Amino acid sequence: MDDKFYEAAIPEPWTILGLRLKPFSLGHVFILHRVGSAFFTPNTPIDPGQITMAVAVCANGYKENLEMLDDPNLIRKVCGWADKLTGNHSILCRAGWRKERVIDWDEKAKMLLAYFGDMENVPTYSERDESTTSQVNLPTAQVIKVTLMKHMHFEEMYLMDRPWAYCVWDYISLKAMEGQVNVYDLDELNAARAKADELAEKFNKKGKG
Repeated sequence: MDDKFYEAAIPEPWTILGLRLKPFSLGHVFILHRVGSAFFTPNTPIDPGQITMAVAVCANGYKENLEMLDDPNLIRKVCGWADKLTGNHSILCRAGWRKERVIDWDEKAKMLLAYFGDMENVPTYSERDESTTSQVNLPTAQVIKVTLMKHMHFEEMYLMDRPWAYCVWDYISLKAMEGQVNVYDLDELNAARAKADELAEKFNKKGKG
């Protein structure tokens, strides 16, 4: 469990489509949901445009993303960047002096999914039966943001660029220290479940015999 915490606090770097991505953050959650990213919206196809948009967002911090969304020339700039990546509209390609760059979009989508997968690096926990925690009908990202601002006194703009998984670890740690949840070691749980399945299988075989 310790290793997972430190990996959440200091994530591995990612580079996709030539851009160095920032650690997936609370602000990225807000922005990608706001623009209806296919990676976070059910039944939305993941196409090159969606991949390009997600990479552009995750290469920026929260403030830069807000400025980007407010830019009236955003679509033209994104299209220009996409053309530069592929080289499809360059003079050299049109003249036949250079081949168009072929991008494996399926590979880039898989890389992004792996990058987003870092957000799942969080503790396994359950609410305690005696917990008085009430259900709050608000987005999880908002609840985590306000909780950390209240208890850890983070400035909002700083918090929006903080790694998402790190924020979740802090949120669950606060709930655990207040006695609201039980935290488990997932590796130990999986080992225990595997052992239980093994014993159940042996028991069933004996019963059939």
